[in-house]
Amino acid sequence: FDSNKEGNVHAVLGVTGFGKTWYSATQALFSAYAQGETVLLVSMENPKKSIDARLDALYHKLPFSDLKRLILDMRVQKQWYDDISKLENVEKGDIISVDAREVKYTEDILRLQEAVKPTFVIVDGAYKVTTREHGSNYEKSSRTLQDLEDAAKMTNTPFLLTSQLNKTAMKTKGGRETGFEAR
Repeated sequence: FDSNKEGNVHAVLGVTGFGKTWYSATQALFSAYAQGETVLLVSMENPKKSIDARLDALYHKLPFSDLKRLILDMRVQKQWYDDISKLENVEKGDIISVDAREVKYTEDILRLQEAVKPTFVIVDGAYKVTTREHGSNYEKSSRTLQDLEDAAKMTNTPFLLTSQLNKTAMKTKGGRETGFEAR
């Protein structure tokens, strides 16, 4: 998809383990380092440390499971340090990652967007963002999505939202899929 289209909101939906967080990290890296964008990466499901480790693993081609457990062998670790020292004059963009400790409501994302002035916003686990307004879960989810869409249009900033599908997401009738129900 083209993240350069100002004000567009794209959504990636999938079940747990589908790869939405990895896709978000890959898109953030591409947008920042290949296109020179400033990316605000909000993760509602993973701690900042885990997101940053994923970004490092992708960018430096490190084994994520080893990096996460802090057991990189010396050869891989040396390559990582060598890569980091080469980056000082190469990187054009930036990735600002935050987690659910800093964001709960749509206005938290808007506040960060105003402070950071990103050229691209990614919200991984967008179904966990909420609004302070009262109402049913459906009404609150609708309001949250509308607020994020309004923010994208108002600032001409593209947004990528990922969301899980709940366990009854693929409702079937007689073996045919009848639709999706996002969480």
